Amino acid sequence: LEGAAKGQLLLFAALPPAVVQFMLAERYHQEPDKVGAMIMLGNALAIVFVPLALALSL
Repeated sequence: LEGAAKGQLLLFAALPPAVVQFMLAERYHQEPDKVGAMIMLGNALAIVFVPLALALSL
């Protein structure tokens, strides 16, 4: 991949995880605390990696 497509792919990969997984884990009683912690960690890491991905792709 070259140019804008490479930057878009990098930025998309750095986006934080969706919260739908937590809602499903809670509904079906499948360790919602653990899923919530993973989502929180993913969001915290996205604070670092999204700006980094933008800097690398621009």
